[in-house]
This record gives sequence, structure tokens and C-alpha cells, in this order.
Amino acid sequence: MLEVNPYLLSLTVVIFLGLIFVLNNILYKPILGFVDERNAHIAKEESEVAKYGADIKKYDEEAASILADARAQMLAIKKEAATKANEAAKACIEARKSELENDYKEFELALRKEQEALKNELSANLPSIRESLKNTLSKL
Repeated sequence: MLEVNPYLLSLTVVIFLGLIFVLNNILYKPILGFVDERNAHIAKEESEVAKYGADIKKYDEEAASILADARAQMLAIKKEAATKANEAAKACIEARKSELENDYKEFELALRKEQEALKNELSANLPSIRESLKNTLSKL
């Protein structure tokens, strides 16, 4: 059957324990250290992301508030500019209307003067026109 050699058995156990010790110091501890360092770095990054996420949300809200205020101011300025433009247009229209009314009155006055001048001319020429008309009628 199978014989167990105590010397080989103890040598195998010593070599196995030595291998475990060497692998533990050379391989497992550096790998576990690297994994622990990586996990700590990931946890740190996650906390920073959470902190910056809250900051970003705050800044987004602040930006939205600033944009809303800017829109309100823009609408107010636009409304004020439209009101001023309407007032200026009305003033321009009123000035033009007044100017046209004055021109119309001057034109009407000039027509009246011309009418009076024509009446006076006709009145002055009325005897000669009557004479000419009588001559024309008598010829017929």
C-alpha cells in the first residue's frame, strides 16, 4: 500500500508554508493594498461627485434665476421702448397733422385771395364783357 514518509511530509508542509509566506508578502499584500487604495480613491471621488453635484444643482438654480430676472428686465425694457416709440410716433403724427392743417389753411387763404382777385378782375372787366356780349348777341 501507500507508505507515508514523515520526512517528506514535513518537508512538503514546510515548503507549502514557506510558499504561502512568500506569496503573501510578494503578491497578495501588494494586490490587496492596491485594491484598498483604489476603493478609497473611488469612495473619495464619489463623495466629491456628490458634493459637486449639489454645487452644480445650486449653480443651475442660480443661473435659472438670473435668466428669469434677465428675461423680466428684457421684457420691461422692450415694453418701455415700444411705449416710447409709440409716443414718438404719435408726436410725429400730431406734428405732421398740425403742419398739414396749417398748410391747408394757408392754401385755403390763398384760394380766397385768388377768388377775390378774380372777382375784382371780373368786376372791373364786367362793362367790357357786357359790351362784348351785346355785340355778339346783336350779330346773331
